[in-house]
Amino acid sequence: MNLVTILKLLYSKLTYIIIIPLVFGFITFLITRNLPERYTSTATLFTGITSNTGLEMLGTRIDNVQTLNEYNNILSILKSRSLAEETGLRLLAQHLMQDGPNGLIINEEAFSELMEDTPEDVKRLIVKGDMEKSYHNLRYNVTHDKDGYLYKLLNEDHPHYSVEAINKLNSERIGASDLIKISYDSDDPAIAYNTIKFATEIFNNKYIVLKKNQSSNAIAYFQRKLRELSAQLQAAEQKLLEYNIANNIINYDEQTEQITTQQEKIEVRLQDVKMEYEAAGAVVKKLEDEIEARYKINLQNKQIIDLRRQLVNMNNEIAQIQVYDSETNPQKLQQLILRRAQLERRIQNNIDSTYTTDSKTQGVEFQRMMAEWLTAITNYESNAAYYKSMLERHREFMSQYKELAPVGATIKRYEREINVIENEYLNVLNNLNVALQKEQNMEMVTDMKMMDEATLPLIPNKSRHLLYILIVSIFSLIFYIAALLAIEILDMRIKTPSNLSRLSEMEVLGAFCSPVTNYQAAADHINKRTSVFIFEKIRELATTSNRPMIIQILSIWDQAGKVETANYIASELKDRDWNVKIFNFAAVTSNNGETTVNEDPANPYSLTYRYRNSDTYTELFSYLRTNPEVIISILPSVSNGIDNSVIIKTADMSLVVFDGMLTWHEAETMHLTKLKALIGKSFFTLLTNGKVEYMEDMFGEIPKDRSAFRKKMKQLLTRFAGRP
Repeated sequence: MNLVTILKLLYSKLTYIIIIPLVFGFITFLITRNLPERYTSTATLFTGITSNTGLEMLGTRIDNVQTLNEYNNILSILKSRSLAEETGLRLLAQHLMQDGPNGLIINEEAFSELMEDTPEDVKRLIVKGDMEKSYHNLRYNVTHDKDGYLYKLLNEDHPHYSVEAINKLNSERIGASDLIKISYDSDDPAIAYNTIKFATEIFNNKYIVLKKNQSSNAIAYFQRKLRELSAQLQAAEQKLLEYNIANNIINYDEQTEQITTQQEKIEVRLQDVKMEYEAAGAVVKKLEDEIEARYKINLQNKQIIDLRRQLVNMNNEIAQIQVYDSETNPQKLQQLILRRAQLERRIQNNIDSTYTTDSKTQGVEFQRMMAEWLTAITNYESNAAYYKSMLERHREFMSQYKELAPVGATIKRYEREINVIENEYLNVLNNLNVALQKEQNMEMVTDMKMMDEATLPLIPNKSRHLLYILIVSIFSLIFYIAALLAIEILDMRIKTPSNLSRLSEMEVLGAFCSPVTNYQAAADHINKRTSVFIFEKIRELATTSNRPMIIQILSIWDQAGKVETANYIASELKDRDWNVKIFNFAAVTSNNGETTVNEDPANPYSLTYRYRNSDTYTELFSYLRTNPEVIISILPSVSNGIDNSVIIKTADMSLVVFDGMLTWHEAETMHLTKLKALIGKSFFTLLTNGKVEYMEDMFGEIPKDRSAFRKKMKQLLTRFAGRP
């Protein structure tokens, strides 16, 4: 189906296309002419969401997704059931509190209807002059009495108080601004005004409570978490403090650094003292060996050994003070040094008294060596004592290392624990501050301001009467055209020669149109051309056929137009001076003597009997005295059975006709396949009962009475859309 076909279809139904919208428009006019007047009240709400007029307005990047989500939340709240219920109940309470109609609250008609419909027990719930108490009484009744009047009033279809009616409140964001426009229409201007007024007040309260609950919950959580972390932090710090006290730790890092520095110094000094001690011992050993070898003197007598022992003890005390306590006990150190000097003089005096005679005999050299030995002994004993003290001091430092190593690991673990808790504490504290800031910001932002307060409408809305008529008319037209196109697309009738060729898979010689049509001239033109096409084929086949030429006409079903087809063919042949005779074996009919009347099939001399029992058409028509040039044989419908499946094979030309309004099914395919198998050659199809508007695919431009405009439009559409 192309554009030309669609336009033809619409043109053929032009009368209905004009009448149907007019009829539906008139019906709509009758229905809507008495519609009540409607009044619309509007208000404009400033949200401050986009411009962010709170504490966070500086340096804050606008999140478009979050902003859009916030506006969606606002619009959803305005459409929520809870808001609609509260608005309806407050509106009802306001109306029931009135003693009579009031132009600013409710008109006379609505008030009278309300007073008449409202039960007395509901009226008793109203407290005159107290809106809040009246509202809570109505709310309690709705909550606890699901079968009561108020519950049904809210949940059914009351035009003023039902949830369905209040939800018709329209809300939309104005462009990309912070403004939201709210509108509501009603048949009572006062009800429209008060509905908007109550709805905006209730929305503002609900929005503030909702936002405060969100921020309050977050703040309470962070405060509780902060208290928990503060207690954990104090406990961890107290545990570290107690551990430091138990292990005498003031500052672990400084203490370990000091011990390390002193240890390094001690190790260096220990090596030096050790070298001095070993050197002094070697000197003493050398001098003693030399004196004993040269002068045969034993320096290991009892008195000298006792004095040396005393000197060793004295040096040990001095070394202990020098290593551990030199700065705190300088006087004691000085006394010990004086006593050591005295002890050294005693050793010198003892040596002098013991070896006086030898020294005189040995001379100055001996005295010198003895003096060196005494000095060496003094140095040796002093270094020995100092070396011993340094070794003890070194061992003490090593023991301190062993003690401080596990202490350091434990302190680090405590400090890590404190650090983790402290970081979490600071993070929660920061989140708490952010939540507090957001709460303050929300208090500034959520208190939405009314840019335009709701006003009492005095002028009714423009009537939609004509709009309803226009919409119904257009939709009825669209629906009718869509139905036409759907039927045309789903139509499985043959209709066109091209469809017949495709379905039958055979050559189509032409199509005969119905004699009853609005385009009689076009139908006659098509019928004439089809007759010519058939004659062309007959003329072609006649050169190879015997005389008379047998043309048999078949159909799958009855009433396919076989007789009319035979008459069209006979008429064309007679116009060309051909001798034609028609035999109808399908029905008892007469056509001015040209069609043979069927006779009793049981009579062996009847034509019907001869048809059923002859093997060839030559045998069948052998009784004729003169042979015509063409014999047209009309056979019964194939769906009723083939009376003689032998004789039909002997025809010179076979035509099977199909009604153009026939719907093609599997039965047609099955019967046609059977005929193809029997007849084989010179077998053609023909369309009957065709419609002129479906014939252009075979016959091209069909002459019709068209205006100049239609001719021009057809040329233009055919140029772009092609022929159907």
